[in-house]
Amino acid sequence: MFGGEIFLSAFIHVLFKKLASRDLWNFALKKPIRTQLAKWSRMLEQIEALLADAEDKQMTNQRGITLWLEDLEDLAYDLDDVLDEFATEALRRKMMEEPRASTSKVHAFIPTCCVSFNPSTLVSGSSMSSKIKEITNRLQDLFDQRIGLGLQNVPVERMEDKLKDNERGENITKARHSSYTRGYLDGIKKFESFHKAKNLRTFLPLGLGDRSKFSSNSYLSSDVALHLLPNLRRLRVLSLRRYRIYELSSLIGDLKHVRFLDLSCALIATLPESICALYNLQTLMLRYCKNLKKLPPTIGNLINLCHLDVTGADSLEEMPQKIGKLTSLQTLSNFIVSKGDGSAINELAYLIHLRGTLCISRLEHVADARDAVRANLKDKQGLEMLLMK
Repeated sequence: MFGGEIFLSAFIHVLFKKLASRDLWNFALKKPIRTQLAKWSRMLEQIEALLADAEDKQMTNQRGITLWLEDLEDLAYDLDDVLDEFATEALRRKMMEEPRASTSKVHAFIPTCCVSFNPSTLVSGSSMSSKIKEITNRLQDLFDQRIGLGLQNVPVERMEDKLKDNERGENITKARHSSYTRGYLDGIKKFESFHKAKNLRTFLPLGLGDRSKFSSNSYLSSDVALHLLPNLRRLRVLSLRRYRIYELSSLIGDLKHVRFLDLSCALIATLPESICALYNLQTLMLRYCKNLKKLPPTIGNLINLCHLDVTGADSLEEMPQKIGKLTSLQTLSNFIVSKGDGSAINELAYLIHLRGTLCISRLEHVADARDAVRANLKDKQGLEMLLMK
């Protein structure tokens, strides 16, 4: 079942915030997009002033107003995608220009899937240029329609995408959020409708409760995990929780908008390196991934990562090098001290925002007591419990 809801006024405020981002404007100064950003902000402000009146008129069953609001919602999502691409590229460039790393070291640290990317193509490429032009034209068209619709004032309009059955496929192209009941074996047929759902933001399987055999023993067709999901390029939330999948496609690195990724209970032994190109990722759940032995060596690229949960991932051998670059981390369930080329305990010194419970494992690998002192655990005020093994 597909469903979702959005308050347009609140969403537009989110877009305003993104348009005002300092990093985005620093990036815009180097690119021919600053004029467009300013224009979009002005036009959104004008359109926002019409929302209240649009809500009132929609209640009188004016079909034209309903269509206008639907078009505005679609445009808001598309604009959000474009701003996300700009922000992602701005972040990528910021990482490439890190002063403390030499050019050779940076290239060695950035995933191979990203090295060949030419940043100048982001805006100058025909695809992005056409998107920018299309959004500008659609904004202007929506504003121009105000006269014919008699719009004058602001609202909080709740717009909901719904799909009850596959037979309602004509609605699926506009669906933004999906949730469904996870079965024992979910094959590709169950997800036939999803191939048309190019605008999905959320992919969320739901269990049937702790007493159900499906709650901990579900299987997902490899066609779904390897071929369908990587094509849902606009996902923000992707959960494969409690699916016993053995492999994750390297194409997951193309899901550049993903903020939340839950792979808990997966049977994967490794994560594809491309996962470290998900620069917007904030939460990575790897709970009870019992076969997982290593995290990607370039995980330090995920500088927006706030939560990394490896609880129950008992085969995990060590934390990779440069995990100290994850300076936004607030939750780290287990720090496994490396014996070889991974992270030493002193990498914890950079993780100043840690809170809650932290477990430090494999303390026998600490070769120098001074490294433990450098971890600076005493100054991590947010920690409530510290476990050592």
